[in-house]
Amino acid sequence: MANKKKYTSAELDGKTKEELYEIAQEHEIEGRSTMDKDQLTAALKKHFSSETTDEKSDKEATAAVEKTDPLKSANENVDAGGHPTGTVPGGTT
Repeated sequence: MANKKKYTSAELDGKTKEELYEIAQEHEIEGRSTMDKDQLTAALKKHFSSETTDEKSDKEATAAVEKTDPLKSANENVDAGGHPTGTVPGGTT
């Protein structure tokens, strides 16, 4: 998804059916052409809700990798010039 606007529930509630349809089209919501206003609103709310959950999961996964990445830990044991400052995990300097 390349910089598509995200909408809050309140923002979606204030949109017309035509506006909701355009947003659904931009976000590639399947079945949008047969949906009424309430269905478009519900589908978009679900889309934006799951998108937020996915982004949070991605951030949590990245944080977990950073915590357990031995290279990241090793890089923390060097000074700005790249010289060892102490023991490198898994070995000595």
